[in-house]
Amino acid sequence: MPHKTHLSAPDPWAPSTVTGLLRNLLDAITRDAVGEALARWLQASGMSTGAVRLPDGSGWTWHEGPLRHQRQDLPSSADDWQVPLDDGADGLSTHGRLPAQIDRTAIALAVTLAWRAARPTTLGNLPLLYALSQTATRSLRREDLLHAFSRQLIDAGHFDVAALLTDTGEDGPWQGCLARRGHADPDWLPDVLAPAGTDIDQWLARIPTLRQALNGRYAVTVPLYRGETHYGVLLLAGGPTGDAALVRDIATQIESALDNAAGYEAMRQSALGFKHLYDVARSFSATLDYHQAVQLIVQRMAASLALTSCSLLSLGKHGRARLEATTGTNLTNGHYIEVAGVPAFQEAIATLEPVTIGVDSAPALGMHGGLVLPLKMRQELIGLICLGEPIESPGRALTQRERQLAQTIANQAAIAMDNALLYQDMEERVIERTLELRLANADLQARQRDLELLTQQLQAIIHSIPDALVVLDPKRVVRVCNPAFGQITALSGVTMPLPMHDLVAAMGLPPEGRDALAACLEELTQQPETSLVWERTLPVVAGKATFKILTAPVINALHEAEGQVLVFHDVTRERELDQLKSDFVATVSHELRTPVSAMIGFVTLLEDGIAGPISDDQTEYLTKILAQGERLIRLIDDLLDFSKLEAGQMPVYLQLFDLSEAIFEIGEQIRPLVDAKQMVLTTDIDPDLPPVYIDPDKFRQILVNLLSNAIKFSPEHTGVIAVRATRLSPDELAIRVSDNGIGIAPQNQAKLFESFYQVDQSATRKYGGTGLGLAIVKRLVELHGGRIWLESDLDQGAAFTFTIPLPLTDTP
Repeated sequence: MPHKTHLSAPDPWAPSTVTGLLRNLLDAITRDAVGEALARWLQASGMSTGAVRLPDGSGWTWHEGPLRHQRQDLPSSADDWQVPLDDGADGLSTHGRLPAQIDRTAIALAVTLAWRAARPTTLGNLPLLYALSQTATRSLRREDLLHAFSRQLIDAGHFDVAALLTDTGEDGPWQGCLARRGHADPDWLPDVLAPAGTDIDQWLARIPTLRQALNGRYAVTVPLYRGETHYGVLLLAGGPTGDAALVRDIATQIESALDNAAGYEAMRQSALGFKHLYDVARSFSATLDYHQAVQLIVQRMAASLALTSCSLLSLGKHGRARLEATTGTNLTNGHYIEVAGVPAFQEAIATLEPVTIGVDSAPALGMHGGLVLPLKMRQELIGLICLGEPIESPGRALTQRERQLAQTIANQAAIAMDNALLYQDMEERVIERTLELRLANADLQARQRDLELLTQQLQAIIHSIPDALVVLDPKRVVRVCNPAFGQITALSGVTMPLPMHDLVAAMGLPPEGRDALAACLEELTQQPETSLVWERTLPVVAGKATFKILTAPVINALHEAEGQVLVFHDVTRERELDQLKSDFVATVSHELRTPVSAMIGFVTLLEDGIAGPISDDQTEYLTKILAQGERLIRLIDDLLDFSKLEAGQMPVYLQLFDLSEAIFEIGEQIRPLVDAKQMVLTTDIDPDLPPVYIDPDKFRQILVNLLSNAIKFSPEHTGVIAVRATRLSPDELAIRVSDNGIGIAPQNQAKLFESFYQVDQSATRKYGGTGLGLAIVKRLVELHGGRIWLESDLDQGAAFTFTIPLPLTDTP
């Protein structure tokens, strides 16, 4: 029969219409109502004829008329238009050439029938599942949930026995609750040991309390899992234990609730642990005293873990451990324990891992059992912590959580100990440094007082020095200027420091005087690192004065020049006296020379017999008078020469001269004196000595004077006098006169070249002379541009060496 389609009818497959169909089908709770609702739907979709057959054989038919209920099978002639229903996996299939809408209708019917088939069980169990879900939200404590779930499974009336057993989250046995019909509260099942690999049913059957509760009844057991971990079991007896879906739903509810409780407990334990560790760390940081810190560590560890004892040891030298702090033992602080005698110590030190205290180690530690925990800081072993047994369970090993807590506290303790040791070290260093600083401060204060006193003394000395004094820094800024300098330069009203040119400008001298003094100061400060002696005539307030000026560098402790000192010593009076002395000596010498020369002349005439014959005695006396007269002439000549040298009036006539020839002639001239005292005179002259420009007379005077001194101070018969001439450098020659005489003491050598100085100045001196010979020699050598020096030791002879510059050209 052809299908009739009413195009004008509303679209029955619109989403809202399909939703309405499903709602109507689900609302139709009986099979007849479902069949009728579906038949009416198909008829409303435009089919004038059709039939709906349900799995039980009943159905509804219509043929261009009202619906008709039909409980028996429909005729097979309607196969081309009927909607067959079956109870296969899909629950509904379609055949023939029906429109695609029927497929969708059949699917809707299958959904409805499937829901309806499950409806009796689901509706009956919903109150129990709902009650379990409500219980899961009331508490997050494992013990409360076990008690409530086991009680609720009994109170719901479904089961006679309900048992829940789970692990405690620690290493060790399981615990749980057992509820039975007719009992007010569930029984608590503590410490139910479940060996690994044991069959759950057999294991439960061996528990006396469960065997009594089951009393031979069949019980279903469902393992409880957290992820992949089996952590408990649900046991149910009596009631619908064959309903596997219900039992699985119950187990799922319990697993979810216990998961939440475990998560909450972990979070709570973590929070409590963090708070506890925070309190521990704060208590550790409350002190930086090492002994208080280690004692606090053992007390807090023992209290935190509820242990019978706790000890902390440091590792010392020679294989010994020192007890730093302890609580709960009969040992005392400072007690030493041999590491070799405690196997637990040896293993902990070797592995840096916790080690259980055995019976072979416990007596030495003053405890029965426990754990040795290495105390590490920056991966280095700094000590050991010995943990005793739990107070409530002696003999029980510490759980994993307790070990973790102990290790965490130990890490905090290591930091606290390190801080305390650092603080102790710093404190000791601070005390040491403080003591050093106090001593240094006291020494500094003493030095400061000495410096102040020295400064005062120095200032007093500077102000009291009669010589003018100026002190300059490296930048030629005047730092000190004493009153004597201000007096000779009319300097007043100035404040130091002051640049040198400003100092000169502030002097009360005429302009030409200031210019002359400025030029002198400029010259004096050109060599600030050298000590020099100058002599200058400078303008002063009273006119002009002659000063001997000493310039010397100021040297610091590092031997560095930090400035310059200028000392102006007024020698005007001395120079005037020297001039008067020179004039007097020249006058006296000139006046004495004339009568002495006349006296020598008369003595010579007497010796020649002009006045008549003379006896032998008279001849002897005349010879002595002649010798003394000649000696007096020599003395007068020395005085005249010295006067000329002092006055700068000694002329020098240089000429090119063969030095070796001059030395030979002088040696022959002096040889009679040497032979008279039976001495030895040797000469050693380099053969390649070049000619030099000298004054022959002055050179002869120098060499004769030195040879005369050598003869005078050398012993008779054994005296040896040597003259050596050699080239000292490319620029000068050296002549050395040495003897083996009495020598000269070092303290007398510095003044030997001064005028009128004699080593033996007593009235009974053995050797005569005026003390002018060496002074004249020195000045004559310097007139030739040379220098002279002495090498001598007392009783070892003396050697005088003087130099003569070599000529740069062939002309004088």
